Amino acid sequence: MPVTHRSEERGVALVTALLVVVLVGALILGVFATSLSDYRIGRNMLFQERALAAAEYGQNDVVRNWNTSWVAAMHPGDVTIQTPSLPGGGTDTVRLTRLNNSTFWMVSSGAVGSGVQTQGRRRTGIIVRLNTPTLNVLGAVTQRLTHTLTQSGSAYVSGVDSTPPGWAGCGPTGPEATPTPRTSCTARRG
Repeated sequence: MPVTHRSEERGVALVTALLVVVLVGALILGVFATSLSDYRIGRNMLFQERALAAAEYGQNDVVRNWNTSWVAAMHPGDVTIQTPSLPGGGTDTVRLTRLNNSTFWMVSSGAVGSGVQTQGRRRTGIIVRLNTPTLNVLGAVTQRLTHTLTQSGSAYVSGVDSTPPGWAGCGPTGPEATPTPRTSCTARRG
């Protein structure tokens, strides 16, 4: 009958196998958690970029479709709210505040998505300044030469408003603030 040798190292292989399974499981769990986190970060960045695009689109839409009645009807401190429609979904609210006679403050709030973890909001603001030209109209004809204005041929210059022959509905005629020809020595406001 053979003699078997008994050792005190029983079950080491089982413990080692369990330890390897636990370590591999932890590694898989870590990779899964990292990839899920990267997915969520990427998705949130996408929603934030879409919200920023919506806010900028709203501002550009209000400037592109500028309502000239805002200049006449709004006083400094008045606010109007516009809600332009966005292509591709999302909402945008543009708050337009008149600061002074030529300056408006525009704040646009863009939002996309509709879930707890699937939405983004961005807000942008710009200052809009009206650029209106100042025209210095001195008279119907303004001459800056050193010689005097002379008429010849069939030209006729009159300082009275009149409707040309054949034109209808041009408005009332009558005297205005000196629409007479001006020369360099007489060029001043009438």
